[in-house]
Amino acid sequence: MIYIIDLLALRASPSENGGKEEASPMAKKKRKKSPPPRKLSLPACAAVLAMLTICVIAFAWSSINKRVSTVLSNPLADSDSAIYSDAFAIRSENLPAPSILKEQLIRRHYRQVEQTPRFPGEFRIQGSLFDIYVRELTHLSNEPRAAHKIRIDFEKASLIEPGSETSLSEAQLEPAPLSNLDPSDLRAAENKPLSAIPLVAQQAVIAIEDSRFYSHHGVDLAGILRALWVNLSSMRISQGGSTLTQQLAKNLLFSPERTISRKFKEIIAALALEQRLSKSEILEMYLNEVYLGQEGAVALHGIPQAASSFFGKRVEDLSLAEAATIAGIIQAPSLYSPRRHPDRAIKRRNLVLQRMEEEGFIKTADLRAALHTKLNIVKEPAHRREAPHFIAALRKELSERLGDDAALTQGERIETGLDLHAQRCAEYAVERGLSDLEKHYPRFRRGKRLEAALVSLEPFSGKVRAWVRGRDFGKSQFDRVDQARRQIGSTIKPFVYLTALDSKLNSYKAATTTTILPDRPMQFDIPNQSTWEPENFDHEFRGEVTLRYALENSLNIPAAYIAQRVGLHAVATTLHKFHVSDGTIPEVPALALGSLDTTLLSLTAAYAAIANGGQYVQPRLFLRVADSDGETILREEIKEERLVDEGPVFVLTNILQGVVERGTGTAARRYGFRGNAAGKTGTSNESRDAWFVGFTPNLATGVWVGLDDNTMIDLTGGKAAAPIWGDYMHCVSGEIAESTFVAPRDVQWIDIDADSGALATPECPRERVVREIFVTGTQPQTGCPLHGAVSIPSFPGTAETTPPSPRRKRSIWDMLFG
Repeated sequence: MIYIIDLLALRASPSENGGKEEASPMAKKKRKKSPPPRKLSLPACAAVLAMLTICVIAFAWSSINKRVSTVLSNPLADSDSAIYSDAFAIRSENLPAPSILKEQLIRRHYRQVEQTPRFPGEFRIQGSLFDIYVRELTHLSNEPRAAHKIRIDFEKASLIEPGSETSLSEAQLEPAPLSNLDPSDLRAAENKPLSAIPLVAQQAVIAIEDSRFYSHHGVDLAGILRALWVNLSSMRISQGGSTLTQQLAKNLLFSPERTISRKFKEIIAALALEQRLSKSEILEMYLNEVYLGQEGAVALHGIPQAASSFFGKRVEDLSLAEAATIAGIIQAPSLYSPRRHPDRAIKRRNLVLQRMEEEGFIKTADLRAALHTKLNIVKEPAHRREAPHFIAALRKELSERLGDDAALTQGERIETGLDLHAQRCAEYAVERGLSDLEKHYPRFRRGKRLEAALVSLEPFSGKVRAWVRGRDFGKSQFDRVDQARRQIGSTIKPFVYLTALDSKLNSYKAATTTTILPDRPMQFDIPNQSTWEPENFDHEFRGEVTLRYALENSLNIPAAYIAQRVGLHAVATTLHKFHVSDGTIPEVPALALGSLDTTLLSLTAAYAAIANGGQYVQPRLFLRVADSDGETILREEIKEERLVDEGPVFVLTNILQGVVERGTGTAARRYGFRGNAAGKTGTSNESRDAWFVGFTPNLATGVWVGLDDNTMIDLTGGKAAAPIWGDYMHCVSGEIAESTFVAPRDVQWIDIDADSGALATPECPRERVVREIFVTGTQPQTGCPLHGAVSIPSFPGTAETTPPSPRRKRSIWDMLFG
């Protein structure tokens, strides 16, 4: 602007030679004497200057206001270069719990407002109604969608588009960033609504940073004049005179440099913010965004994160003195860090408290009490890094796939299928589960500490929904999900019995749920070694049992017996089919009881194939990697493979449902999960490893518990792993669709007599008739032998499968259901 005025002045001033051009004498005679040039008057210069100023301000307002609008509609837009979670689906047929939906909105930096949402990224709650202005969805693993409004009525269980009242089947919240691509650029923050931040914390910040916050419109002229006087007196820029709104504008839009041009832009942005947001919304954003120092490589942002990092508590639990301490840090986070400079922090805290008393926020008695409060800072900083277990596994995977670590920086956006809520549920379940075990078994409190791992997969897509590699990522980065190879124990048995249930997997005719198996002492010859005598876990023998009862109660002897009958080679082939192990599988009798090492990821993916009706889908840690131009660098497509027919898998699933309902896995119901589920416990030799792998139609999850040095823990999968699984499933059940296992066409439900196992007849007592599941063609063909001369179906080719007579003490009812 000054440059333009200088040009105008130059043009208006006479030239160096008096403003007269050199000319020949002849020309002077012919040319008339020109009038002297007119000079711009001072008012004219002022008018030009004013017009230029208005143009500059108008241009600045238009540009900055547009940028403010973009940031408010998507505050995460500037961090596009990152690793992202999956989009969050809201389905009308199975709405998430209101608390989970609110958590997902806040995690994505949506702002709760009191009026109808006007901008993308806002939501309102009125009783059972949620009005949400959903941001634009550009996640390329989903269909792109423009920003739009939705309304959820939890009382009516409806999802509609307001205005048109059109019913919607589904809506999606955009993916949330999990981590920056640059591992050195770490930010710790925990977003909270204003209602969750104590009033004393709000007042402390206002008292020390902007006491006129509620009376100005974004810019405090008195504050600016005061700062100008101080800066002129000291001949340096030492004060900014910025309001909270200006500070928020700086944090959201600008660099931290102190220049006149940036201050001008900051003022324009503050006015734009005040025009668009209420004071409460501005204060909420500020309290969640304000920079509060550096802990190593991690930048602390927001009052909630400072409460956790400095005092080890939730922001809701902050005391007056603690709130004042955090507010005092804002001016100079490094100088007033309570961890590094406690004396300075206390002085600053006391100043904040005095300002609060002057503003009438606290009483004199509260001031005196707070001034004498000791500064109790936690020794170690506590930062909540989002999904660190998963991020580490993803970085390793991408590093291997792209060639080297440097290749990661080529990716501008990495899209994953991680479910943020499920991840937090998993971390919490592992933490609580191990804590409960240490509480009940004091031996784990000293010396060696129990470890656990959990992985959760979506069966039909292969998306990794949650990944916890251990109890404390900060202390151990060893990945127990896909690096630790441990003996899997009885979690192998479903694959043994599936080999028997499916006639295509063995050279015998198919077994059924009512097939009679021996549970008595027996020996198996091992080539070049002595004989092997398997025992049940409880060292008891039950005589004869059905296949269903044997698997539901994880009996060892029937499993070893049936593996011998179908052939160990056939069992090993099934295990290879399901990718339980891609290495050499030893075809020895103990294989039937789990003498096979593999990873939790491989085992869980195999169970996911059972949940998916016999179709295996390879687990996917990521979906796509894109460069800065949006071009795909690497894409992980769905890789699926039909392994076996649906019928036998459905029969197996039904038996595994019995494991959860009345077998060895009943502890999975301990924490309140009541959904349809199937699963299997596992305990390795000498109780070194405890397992539980279970699934619903939409989610397959595996849990391992043990010690890293592979020593004995003397805990079963039912005691150690199943409760963790159940706790996790109870936590995620509020957002996953409730569904049932759908029977395929090649199975039949048949009424059978509980005492004989044959087809029920009208003469059979109704209380002894049960419905049982069979693959079509394997069901009993004749009526009950108690009322007709027929035999019950038995496993072919063995003397041990002689039909039980009516005089036997144990009935099929006993064998089916114990």
